Amino acid sequence: MPLSLRSLAERLARNFVFKTRLPERFGRRVIWLSPGNHLAVLKLGDRKFVPDLLNFVERFVEPNDVVWDIGANMGLFALPAATRASHTIAFEPDPFNVRLIHRTMAANPDLKLDALAVAVSDEVGTARFNIPVRGRSANGLAHAAPGTQTGGVRQQFSVMTVTIDWLLDRYPAPHFVKCDAEGAEAMILRGASKMLADVRPVVVVEMAGENAEECANIFLQHDYLLMSAYGPVSADGVTDDISELWDVLAIPREKFAQFVGR
Repeated sequence: MPLSLRSLAERLARNFVFKTRLPERFGRRVIWLSPGNHLAVLKLGDRKFVPDLLNFVERFVEPNDVVWDIGANMGLFALPAATRASHTIAFEPDPFNVRLIHRTMAANPDLKLDALAVAVSDEVGTARFNIPVRGRSANGLAHAAPGTQTGGVRQQFSVMTVTIDWLLDRYPAPHFVKCDAEGAEAMILRGASKMLADVRPVVVVEMAGENAEECANIFLQHDYLLMSAYGPVSADGVTDDISELWDVLAIPREKFAQFVGR
């Protein structure tokens, strides 16, 4: 689709929401989505769902797990995770997306799925938050590394910020954390020292290249092993250089053996 037509489609889709269902293997659960986040959700059938996110659920989420979804967006990871985990908590600062998640929660009252309208960062306070001209999947903190797919800033407003370690005093500690925060991942990890040192969850984080070195150092200081989140876990895939990776899998060294082959 030429850029001009795509841009027009993105503008027309901004406020459109619709109800659909997860793939069969996730129980055909109802989920509310908007192409205002990402036009791909208009694809037919199960093609509207992000395969990698579903793959992470199938590989790493166990029935008794607590799952944290940092940067939950519409809940494309949070809801599938909630069908397997004992408790899933979605952290998402965009009110538009939080409303979508709340509608999904209302349609699945038997699932232990919560949503908290905050941004996760390196301090408890407030920050400016950007809504891009293009899809809301590129939303992010204004002082984080900007993405390349925003098309500029359409709207900016203030949001509450909290740290992971602040959340640990208020919510069940996670066994698995998925983080997609559009350039804020280094800030998030700076505020997660207690979690990384004491809780030791498995983490999948989408990585902006400019943050890779700092993020790698934080994980390595806490004795995590790093590798691409795609493909089976193996010792051959472990690396200290994540600069060329997109989704990074971080596993505590003492837990590594139980995840080999997944």
